[in-house]
Amino acid sequence: MTDNVKRELAKVTGKVDFIMGRGSFPDVILCFEYESGFSQCLGGNFIDISFLMRLCKCFGVEKLRDIEGKSCWVWATPSNILRIDPLHSKDGTPFDIEEWRAWREKNMPSMTSAELLGETEDKEGTTAE
Repeated sequence: MTDNVKRELAKVTGKVDFIMGRGSFPDVILCFEYESGFSQCLGGNFIDISFLMRLCKCFGVEKLRDIEGKSCWVWATPSNILRIDPLHSKDGTPFDIEEWRAWREKNMPSMTSAELLGETEDKEGTTAE
């Protein structure tokens, strides 16, 4: 991890939700309030099912909505959340987001949002259904 990384006790605030983010790519909104009073949100990731599975496993839950209100340890820089650890090791499994990104780049095909939505582009470059 980089030099500017801090580990802070945090609580998940607000609703945890799946969204269609920038460019219609799937993303998740997850916000943390740190013990220091600072808040930070995780977002801007092109997520897949492995992200959601790892996130739920980190908190020891089966539904995204059950993450709300949970406490955890967050490893982050001022601009980027790098890792989420369960509050206690018995609660779940650490989720290293940087490790997941590297795994995704190596193992997942690169696809456009149109391809993910099952849409195709015609010869003029417009989307046809």
